[in-house]
Amino acid sequence: MKALILIPLLFGLSASTPLQDPVPLAKKEPPTFHPAFLGMFHGDKLPGFDMLNADGTTTPASSLAGQRTILALCPPNLLDQPDSALKTKLAAIQKRYADYGVRMVSIVNWMSPEEFRTAAAKHATAIPWPVYGDPSQPYKGDPNDAQARMDHGKTTLLGKLSGGGMTPALPSCILIDGESKLVGSFFLMQSDEQVQEGLGNLLLRSGVKLNERDQPRKVAPDSAWVRPKPREVEAPVTLIAEGKPAPDFEMKTAAGKTVKLSDYKGKTVVLDFWATWCGPCKAALPHANELAAKYRDQGVVVLASCTNDDPAEFASFVDKEAGHYPELSFACDMLGRSPERASRRLYGVSGIPQMFVINKDGVVAAAVTGYMKGEVLFDAALAKAGIRIDEAILKQAEEDLRKRERPR
Repeated sequence: MKALILIPLLFGLSASTPLQDPVPLAKKEPPTFHPAFLGMFHGDKLPGFDMLNADGTTTPASSLAGQRTILALCPPNLLDQPDSALKTKLAAIQKRYADYGVRMVSIVNWMSPEEFRTAAAKHATAIPWPVYGDPSQPYKGDPNDAQARMDHGKTTLLGKLSGGGMTPALPSCILIDGESKLVGSFFLMQSDEQVQEGLGNLLLRSGVKLNERDQPRKVAPDSAWVRPKPREVEAPVTLIAEGKPAPDFEMKTAAGKTVKLSDYKGKTVVLDFWATWCGPCKAALPHANELAAKYRDQGVVVLASCTNDDPAEFASFVDKEAGHYPELSFACDMLGRSPERASRRLYGVSGIPQMFVINKDGVVAAAVTGYMKGEVLFDAALAKAGIRIDEAILKQAEEDLRKRERPR
């Protein structure tokens, strides 16, 4: 079976065993820069790709060689909204660092070539640095065909820049040196002081001699620029079988309350393992929100356990995103990325997201991996735990399974 978009299923946490004076999870101070960007690390050469000019011709990324360059990957509002905060921030950076021989270049994404040329003809002349677009056409295939969408994504400018992996949130800014090698990335949509701190560290590392005004408060040590060793590949594990008792384990909410699977004794529990870094997980949250509400009246609770992740990242994600999903709450396995995390050690999960249906007797009734828009496999899995599911949905689930098994 080819790669599928996977979905986490989440729900409100039980308040049946509240703790006194819960301690919120610690939150990290926001980083101002990173020595990496996507799959590249400090010192890696920028991959090859073409940039679209306003006249419809293209310019190779190799043309950026010869000068330190701030490459700002931007959404359409750089052109659509000439007075946007994005343009104001980039203009301030360009003005501040131009005397150091640093060039600003923007690439506008998420626009068709035709849309870019039209917008650039109207607004690009008001931007005092080069502005390019993505020469690839937008995806026009079946929106439910996840494999086709991913294949197309590899052909886009962002896809080529990311090596075919997950593309970045925009705007994103990187600094490259005169040999088109990555110095690092910095976080643009922060305070001016934080931008100065991040970009200042990158410029110092690239050999720029900054004056006192532009010096960062803290200069990163040499150890920050050492490429980390690849993570060891974990030994294979076997997914827990249906019919086995669901192992109990502890998690914490973002507020610091302890939550255990056994807190839901007598309920039908949908247990989903997910992580904040999992793009498909986050993209599927609206569906999870709908599902959680749909079966709540039948005593179903949907519990998400953030796994293989940093608890601080979990707390930050919940703080920013939970309000968008009123039916959902989140819990975190505090063992983080340890091989002893519950998802791996107790449930045999080697890839996420992974969902289990646990019946009222605490037994694993079903397991579902993967989701594509429009599927009802999660609903059908609940039927194995005695939840009433419409017959039409069960028939649709049979067809969904057949679709998964068809070669692409």
